[in-house]
Amino acid sequence: MLRKLEKQYLYLLSCINLDGYCVNLDGSECTDNCQENMDKRELISSLRDIAKKEIQTDFLTQKSIENWLRGLPSSVNIDFSFIDIEARLLSFGVEPTDKNVNNYWCVMSYRLLQMFNSLENKTSWFYDNK
Repeated sequence: MLRKLEKQYLYLLSCINLDGYCVNLDGSECTDNCQENMDKRELISSLRDIAKKEIQTDFLTQKSIENWLRGLPSSVNIDFSFIDIEARLLSFGVEPTDKNVNNYWCVMSYRLLQMFNSLENKTSWFYDNK
């Protein structure tokens, strides 16, 4: 059985949509449907590069990622309606209280920042669960 944290990471991975953004780690453009051929590291690396470009910074913070996610970037198909957030929290095993619903964006941005930081940290969940 997956833990809450793992469910959150897997959910965020499933939200990545690189249509129109897809680039290889070497910087070259991908062909259509290249996302299907990417491993987790390549997906996260590509999304991190998109976030840096769209936020216009090389230093991503939790708050900058939260604001970016709240703007509903097309590269991340994250739940955003109240009813979808409540359902998502239940799928994580979290009670959808007002406090938890209000913290959704904060938690998702923190998990995404952890995933971005995992690219340099080979002992993280990211590398243990290929």
